[in-house]
Amino acid sequence: MLLINLSKQADKFFSTLDAKQFKQLAKEIFYLARNATQTDVKKIISQDKVAYYRKDIGEYRIIFRIELEILYVTIVGKRNDDSVYKIFNRK
Repeated sequence: MLLINLSKQADKFFSTLDAKQFKQLAKEIFYLARNATQTDVKKIISQDKVAYYRKDIGEYRIIFRIELEILYVTIVGKRNDDSVYKIFNRK
């Protein structure tokens, strides 16, 4: 199982969620830490050529990367708008 590291943005986003949504996302992130090669995970490449992945979880999208046995959750946001990608491109 991978260790989980949340970015400040992801941590801040989690603090805005109600209990049901928090539980849904937390459950999926822990599942990712156990099995990061799921079929519904898509690879995306950042501007600095680092491999990131995205996973849609209900109405949310998470962007993460894996390095040295650590799952870095970089961005969490609403799935139906492009704000997740705007934040991702600024990094």
